[in-house]
Amino acid sequence: MRRRPLALPTYVATSGSCGHPDITVPSGWRTLTLQGEGVSIYLGLEVFSLHTRHERQKMAQDTSSGRAPRADARKNRAHILETAEKVFAANGVTGSMDTIAKRAGVGPGTLYRHFPTRESLLAELLQTRDRELEAKRQAIEQERLDPDTALSEWLDALAVWVSAFDGLSEPLREALSERTSALTITCQGFITSTDKFLEAAQEAGGARSGVRGRDLFLGVLATAWVSNAAMADKSTATALASLLRSGWVID
Repeated sequence: MRRRPLALPTYVATSGSCGHPDITVPSGWRTLTLQGEGVSIYLGLEVFSLHTRHERQKMAQDTSSGRAPRADARKNRAHILETAEKVFAANGVTGSMDTIAKRAGVGPGTLYRHFPTRESLLAELLQTRDRELEAKRQAIEQERLDPDTALSEWLDALAVWVSAFDGLSEPLREALSERTSALTITCQGFITSTDKFLEAAQEAGGARSGVRGRDLFLGVLATAWVSNAAMADKSTATALASLLRSGWVID
């Protein structure tokens, strides 16, 4: 005997952000329509929590009203960040989001309500490191170094920032071509800083005229990626950084 489907709310998720922060589906997936209360769908290793229209409207009202999150929500968010830091430190940025939720003692819906994408979680974890890198930029400027030396020190600082977690260079690279990534603004800001150091070095005759700040930023990401490859050893990062420098510096 054929069972009749229950009359439950319909949830729709399309490729992209879907106009709702808790629903993100990778590009290439077709529109999905699911039925059920509190539904979570698993695509690959990711978990996507879906909400009813009423829930979405309530979330939007809370956001627009500037209502402060409840104490338990703040506690959950802080615990998720603490857990994610440990998971990413141990397994790299490809560490399972489902694992983070389980170890934090929250459901997938709670995790994705706070951090709808892996990139948004990474962006939050990097905030302290972002501030440290910005402080380093200011310190380099205040030291009044030779422009080429200042550029070299800035690129070294970028390399340390990119090495926060294994595999971080990949989502940063993807963020440069995805306007919706939570990491895009961060990357663009540091490329702008790289441009300023580079332009000063070029004007002083210490850097080649055809080099771009974006290229140097990508070079730092590539160096970090290769340094984590299976064939890399302890000297790989230093050797590649020297090779990158030889591509822009004028001796």
